[in-house]
Amino acid sequence: MPADLRLVSLANLDDVIQVMNDSSHTVLLRFNLDRAQFLALSRFWDFSYNHSYIGYVGGEPAGIVLNSVDPDSREALSFYWGVMPAFRKRRLSMALAFRYLNQVRAEGYLRAHADAGADSPTAVYEKLGYRATQVLTQMESGAPQLPQQSSGCEIRHLEIEELLASREPFLSDPLYWAQRPRFLRHAAKMLEALGAYRAGSLVAYAVLTAWPGHTMFVEFQTTADDEAAGLDLLRYMTRERYPAPLILSFIRWPSPMYALLRKADFEETKRITSMTLEL
Repeated sequence: MPADLRLVSLANLDDVIQVMNDSSHTVLLRFNLDRAQFLALSRFWDFSYNHSYIGYVGGEPAGIVLNSVDPDSREALSFYWGVMPAFRKRRLSMALAFRYLNQVRAEGYLRAHADAGADSPTAVYEKLGYRATQVLTQMESGAPQLPQQSSGCEIRHLEIEELLASREPFLSDPLYWAQRPRFLRHAAKMLEALGAYRAGSLVAYAVLTAWPGHTMFVEFQTTADDEAAGLDLLRYMTRERYPAPLILSFIRWPSPMYALLRKADFEETKRITSMTLEL
């Protein structure tokens, strides 16, 4: 029986949530969302319901692919792609992927991005033509081990636009999706930016959001020769009692930042390979 593929909508949202929760069965990637939580996640990541699909088999919700798109850069990202265990031998996952990729290709998009990890090995994406671009990790600590003595940085709260205007010297290509200007501007109301300044110059910054029970960073950067500024930022956050644990996502591996966080007693909790498909 062929799958019935439909665009994600408010009418089938409960089915989408059911598939997302029940198909994310591993320790590293497990969702347990209700409707309000899913809608919050959808707003934060700017899901495009016009480019996201749910597949039904025999009338039962069986698989989903949830995507975000950036019309300005003509690029897209698959946030989640999963199929219920009972339907994993039906090639439904490939049908969902082809429907989405054929759509964005027909609409003139140039590249599609995705994350591969223990739950979705790179070989699965390579079959679709994706190629690895960078390895990123998630680092976590409930109580960072930091030097007691500050290096003297002044910590300031920044508006997202203020940060975007001054962060260029910190960046290297390729930027992860959650570090791009479009994402940061879209999610600005849910994000907080902190900058560490020395002698009036920005030497480190963090972009984060405080959720109940943890603080999630989408970006954490220091200048190449000033790791002490990064420690000052972390010290400020522990002093101001940001919810622990501190979870830093999208840290390049290997990198000086990864080494710095390991020295501060952060543990790696997840590793992904960022993949790109030229359309």
